Amino acid sequence: MKKIKISLCDLANDLDGIDNKSIPIGIGYISAYCKKIHGDSIEIKVFRTFRQFWEDVLKQPPDVAGFGSYDWNYNLTLSTIKKLKKPE
Repeated sequence: MKKIKISLCDLANDLDGIDNKSIPIGIGYISAYCKKIHGDSIEIKVFRTFRQFWEDVLKQPPDVAGFGSYDWNYNLTLSTIKKLKKPE
């Protein structure tokens, strides 16, 4: 049986010189809960930057994508979702 591929994103700007060391606790909790309920039937990847997420999407799009959205990353998250829904 094929595993369901889930991508969870708590995106931060990854501009040159910016080193974001925050912990994505919200999506971490969601990931842990999903693994507890669904075990090995799912594959979860957690992403902190658009670049890492998009490189993975181009290789193999996820079946499900989830996003943490906050005041400081709202525009980045929204533009990523729009791009995911309508890739170039």
